Amino acid sequence: MRLRQYMRQRKLLSVLQALFLAVIYLLWQATVFAQGCPMCQLAAKAQAPHAQKALDLAILILLVPPVVIMGGILICVFRFRNSSLQG
Repeated sequence: MRLRQYMRQRKLLSVLQALFLAVIYLLWQATVFAQGCPMCQLAAKAQAPHAQKALDLAILILLVPPVVIMGGILICVFRFRNSSLQG
């Protein structure tokens, strides 16, 4: 019983570590908050500073729904992963 609890805690810790490293990696990248293609990047840099800020904010706002949806799916999967096995 204790071994099972220990293994569950280790799995949770490794998942949290992987999630933390993924977030750090994504935040480390300079292109996360900018456009990936050179043409889009040049067009964005040619805008006025307030337009650049608005574009950055729009990109972040458009990023929120997919992250929330995937987070919800992952929470459901982890919460109910053993319910079909237990009956």
